[in-house]
Amino acid sequence: MGSLSQVQPILRFEQFEVDLEAEELHRDGVLVRLQRQPFRILSLLLRNPGKTVTREEFRQELWPKDTFVDFDHSLNTAINTLRKRLGHSAKGLHLIETLPRRGYRFAAPVKAVETLHSRIKIVVLPFDYWSSSPDEEYFTAGLTEEIISQLGRCNCISVIARTSSMQCKSRQMSLSQIGQELGVGYILDGSVRRDEQTLRISVQLIRVDDQTPVWTEIYDRELTGILSLQMDVAWDLVDKVCKTLAPNMDGMTFSDPPNFESAAHEAYIRGH
Repeated sequence: MGSLSQVQPILRFEQFEVDLEAEELHRDGVLVRLQRQPFRILSLLLRNPGKTVTREEFRQELWPKDTFVDFDHSLNTAINTLRKRLGHSAKGLHLIETLPRRGYRFAAPVKAVETLHSRIKIVVLPFDYWSSSPDEEYFTAGLTEEIISQLGRCNCISVIARTSSMQCKSRQMSLSQIGQELGVGYILDGSVRRDEQTLRISVQLIRVDDQTPVWTEIYDRELTGILSLQMDVAWDLVDKVCKTLAPNMDGMTFSDPPNFESAAHEAYIRGH
């Protein structure tokens, strides 16, 4: 049908990566949850970048004749869901153009990746916080966010988005339930305990299939320079995770330290 009709399993556009075989969408290495029908629509659009996919072509490929649904409503709903997952409305409209009464067109360049990496899936659960000052629990939120962000830049590893991990934590799911729900092989879990001006951060990398710890790390730090403390611990953890789960990978990269003041970052994390 289109120029990418015979594609490799991995397609990339902007900061996104799509695994057609596993039916997974990643943004900066972080898994984006997407239902099957919106994903199939995305797949069809990506296999025909820059070309119009008509409404009839969507109907023929995704809604067979013996499927009794309101086609127009179903297609519009799936397109809107897909746009939201790709970003805010303006971004979604930029990537997926509407051609009135005809169909849709994917506007961004799409690149097929020749080498398929077998990705290892991991979820970082929100760390528990133990202290007499619960108002400072924002520190654990910032630490969890930094770990997820940096894991997303580690080759061969897919990390579940924070919103999904928070839902599992709030539902008090067991490790096996989390593994089944999110399809992950590993869980990074931990806690932060404060004693006056000292923090003890305990972290475990857990293998889901037998629910045993692969390793445990403990960090004792003075509570000074919250931003640098978060980054130091997060980067050290991510380095250990990547070297443990993907020891032979090439080109592990981490982002440069952000260029903003620590006080501003602390205010951002508190608000978030």
